[in-house]
Amino acid sequence: AESDKGASADLGKAMAAAASAATNPAPAAPEARPAFEGVYTGSYTDKQGTTKFKLTLWMTKENRALTGAVASTDLAGVLTLNVPEDSETKSFTCELAGMINPQRNLQLTVKRWEARPPSNIGGLSGKFEPDSSGQGAAKLSGYFSDASSSKFDATRDAAESGKMDIAALTSNVRPGVPGVFDGTYTRENQPPAKFKLTIT
Repeated sequence: AESDKGASADLGKAMAAAASAATNPAPAAPEARPAFEGVYTGSYTDKQGTTKFKLTLWMTKENRALTGAVASTDLAGVLTLNVPEDSETKSFTCELAGMINPQRNLQLTVKRWEARPPSNIGGLSGKFEPDSSGQGAAKLSGYFSDASSSKFDATRDAAESGKMDIAALTSNVRPGVPGVFDGTYTRENQPPAKFKLTIT
C-alpha cells in the first residue's frame, strides 16, 4: 500500500479541526426546560381552615417512546404547608416524586416529611395549565390525597421560578453511588467468592 498524499492531507486537516474544537468548544446552547418547572404558590381549605403552600417542581428524566415522542416525564418536588394553628402558623415540608404525562396530568407522592402535618397528606394529583397570556403565570389545580381530598389551586411565581438552580436541585435527587466495586461474599462450607459490581 502507498500513502495517498491528498487524502492524508485532508485527514490531517480534519484531525487539526477536531483538536481545535476540543480545546476551544463552542458555547453550549441553553438547555430547554419544560414549562411546568417552577415555584407555585397556592392554598386549600379543610377543617383546620385555609392553608397556604409553596410547591417547587422540576424534571428528573424524560421517558420516550420508540417514535421519539415523550411518553411521560419523571418529576421531583418540595412542598411546604403553612398550616394555621390558633393565632400562629406552623410550616411542614416534604419531598415529592412522581410523573406528568403528555396530557399534562401529574401525580406526586410524598417520599418523606421533615415533620408530619396534622392532616395526613400522602401526595397530590392535578393538572398543569400553561400560561396563555405570556406573563409566565401558569397554574396547577387538583386534589391533595388527605382525608378530605382537599381541592387546591396554585399559580406559578415567575420571579421565584427564575431563581431556581436546576443543576443543584437535580444533583440532590440523583444517587451518589455510581462506580465500580470489588468485593467478596461467603457461603456456608465454601471459600469466599470474589465479585465486581458496576453501578450506573
